[in-house]
Amino acid sequence: MDVKSPAAAGSASRPSSTPPTQPSRTAVVLRRTGVALVGVGVAALAAAACVLSFEDLRALAITGEAPVGLAYLYPAAFDALLAVALIAVPLLR
Repeated sequence: MDVKSPAAAGSASRPSSTPPTQPSRTAVVLRRTGVALVGVGVAALAAAACVLSFEDLRALAITGEAPVGLAYLYPAAFDALLAVALIAVPLLR
């Protein structure tokens, strides 16, 4: 293996000293629009899940001996957790 010192290697093997280019304004707008659309979609999904599963999850909470006055919070907490998890995916990507 032929090894050269950094001084003898020349400029082709050295990292560029130019700063990385900034993304274009269009790319930034498209990315933010995509995240906003995903957020709206997740909110719609969570709302549909809450409406369709509310009574079943509430009955499950009552069966699990949750206080009847607080049983309605269990479906809402589940849907909030679902929304947070689904929104985190594109934001952390």
